[in-house]
Amino acid sequence: MEISLSCSEFDILLYLAQQPGQVFTKTQLFQHLYQDELAVDIDNLIYCLIRSLRKKMEPDPRHPRYIHTVRGVGYKFEALSGK
Repeated sequence: MEISLSCSEFDILLYLAQQPGQVFTKTQLFQHLYQDELAVDIDNLIYCLIRSLRKKMEPDPRHPRYIHTVRGVGYKFEALSGK
């Protein structure tokens, strides 16, 4: 299946997928995307990017298989096993 992603969506997905299981804070994800830019509304920006990614790639975005929220911390990518 092919999906169309924005540059930011692709960058975040690649960053998460290259380190499956590792939890990243919203601040870490923002810094990866925008380096030295001033953070205005990190929580909302990262939340919207993750939400958009889930809508595009998850079979059921309300019950994600790939990008998981770690409450109070951030997000992580879960690689699927062959099961």
